[in-house]
Amino acid sequence: MHAKFNVDLAACAIQVALGRRPEIDVKIRPGALGGAYLTSGPGLLLDCPSADQVMARPGVEFVRIERPVGDRTPAVAGTDHRIGQFMVAAENAEELQQRFAKVWDWFGPQVKIVPDGLTPRELRALQPTLRPGVRFGDALWR
Repeated sequence: MHAKFNVDLAACAIQVALGRRPEIDVKIRPGALGGAYLTSGPGLLLDCPSADQVMARPGVEFVRIERPVGDRTPAVAGTDHRIGQFMVAAENAEELQQRFAKVWDWFGPQVKIVPDGLTPRELRALQPTLRPGVRFGDALWR
């Protein structure tokens, strides 16, 4: 509401609670605005892009990364099962959907999750993906 119509609903609610009539200055912003979630598979969150990195994507006007590194991400089954959320602006609905897709396509591959229930063998196999360039295993004797 605030981004599209210049109406701050939280401020209006406070004014109403205080018995005052809200002062509303509606200004309709042209174009399309929309919000979406940043999600991942279930497991232990090791890393993901920062809010500043997401904000640098074309059209992104708001982002909140809600899950801290080290938190367990559940399988997505509801609106609280997300890493974060973001809002984008565009000229029209088609461009808005394209911008959503570009953010998701960019964000997803950068999220590092250790999936739940892996065996030690599967965890060892995952190491090069989670820490590229770091060699695990035995070091040669000198």
